[in-house]
Amino acid sequence: PELLNKFVGESERQVRELFAEAEADKDPNNLHLIICDEFDALCRTRGASNDTNNDKIVNQFLSKIDGVKQLDNVLLICMTNNKHLIDPAMLRPGRLEVLIEIHLPDDKGRLEILKIHTQKLYANKMIDDTVDLNKVCTFTKNFTGAEIAGLVKSACSYAISREINIDDMKNSSNRKPIITEDDFLHALDD
Repeated sequence: PELLNKFVGESERQVRELFAEAEADKDPNNLHLIICDEFDALCRTRGASNDTNNDKIVNQFLSKIDGVKQLDNVLLICMTNNKHLIDPAMLRPGRLEVLIEIHLPDDKGRLEILKIHTQKLYANKMIDDTVDLNKVCTFTKNFTGAEIAGLVKSACSYAISREINIDDMKNSSNRKPIITEDDFLHALDD
């Protein structure tokens, strides 16, 4: 979003600035890495809307990628959830030609993500010994990594709310909240 600017010429200038350090670097052994997230917001198909600013940004990227002064010392990585919105000229050979699709995690991947997000909870003995992450994992088919992280946070919230009485803080339990399998099941229902 930092590249998008409502003032005429500013977005193109900021795209040029992305590549300026690489252009100034005369050492052929140096590689400059430029990473653009949500690239579909920057380089939508030209002419698809009345947004001439978008067309100018696409043109500026194209001229920097393979224009008159081609840069061989730049690795441009662009990420998107909507590849179909990116201008086709950007995806032609010699430009953004290597496409890597990252799918949803499989059972093994989801279990690893669950282990990562519960590691500190286990270390601090905040998860009941009866919780079976393999079982929880079976309920998370088609979950993204972010959704699994949210599931763990939600399960933590259920455990905390069980120990803390918001209406009467003085009579709340002083015990450390322990996450149970039921907390995960409630979180899954959410």
